[in-house]
Order: sequence, then C-alpha cells, then structure tokens
Amino acid sequence: SPKAPERRTAPEVLERVLSQQYGPLPRAAAIARLRKQPAGGYQPAGDLAEVLERRQAANAKERQRIKNLNSGFSTLKTIVPFIPRDRKPSKVDTLKAAAEYIRLLRLGEEGFSEQKDGGGDTQTLNFSVFFSSPLHFSPSFSHQQDTDAEQELGDSGGVPSGGAP
Repeated sequence: SPKAPERRTAPEVLERVLSQQYGPLPRAAAIARLRKQPAGGYQPAGDLAEVLERRQAANAKERQRIKNLNSGFSTLKTIVPFIPRDRKPSKVDTLKAAAEYIRLLRLGEEGFSEQKDGGGDTQTLNFSVFFSSPLHFSPSFSHQQDTDAEQELGDSGGVPSGGAP
C-alpha cells in the first residue's frame, strides 16, 4: 500500500521551501533567559508572561525617549537660524548648525567685551551681522569662511563692511 503523504501546515511548507532555496532561516531570539539543564539542553527560566511584560515596558520607555529626543530636535530647528530651509535638515545638520550658531554668538560676545573693555561705544556692535551675513550654514562650512567672518567682525568693529542693514 502506498504511503499517504505527510500533511504539513502552510508555514511549515513555506519554511521548508525557503530554507531549500536560501539556506537556514534566521530564528527569533528567545526573549526568556535560558537555564542550562544537567542533561545539556536549555530551558526557559522564569515566567514567560513576566518577561513579556518587562519587555513591553522597556519598549514603551524607549519609544518615549525617542519621542522626547525628536521633540528636542524639532525645537532646536525652530531656534537656530542657520538651518537650510530648502530641504528637511537631518539631525546632524541641525547639530552642526546649532554649533555654528553658538560659535558665532561667542564671537560676537567676545567682540562686544573687547569694545566694552576698550572704552569704546558699546552700542556699535550690531548682532544683525549674524543674521544678514552671507555666512549661511552648510555642512561643509570651511575654515576660510570662518577666518573671513572673524576678519570682517574684527576689522569693522562688529559691523559688516557694507554697513548694518
């Protein structure tokens, strides 16, 4: 009598076909800690429901952390003036623009302090130079542009050579 074909479920058939075509398939990692048995095998240690609950809590905490991080970047994008508006800036673009903005603010602050210490007119430093300057942030901001900006501020007492807008 011919042997009846063994009945398999669809997932079993799919797994067999895929493993024949692509080799061994990846297996989901165990979410429970495993304890080694005296016979040499491994068996889950602890309650699976408890492990799942801890994993869900950790996942929710991580989602909240990422949400807070993204919210902070969104706020930073609205504050920093050197972010390119023609495309959505990456987080790296945002951080570079913020660092450049801080550097320029420090440069302006140093110029203001030098004027104040020198006894000059403290009203002549115009911070609008930072917002109207041709020095707009780009990820490839060069050292030459940096040097030009410092010379422009130093040579003109903090006012761009073309005068304040």
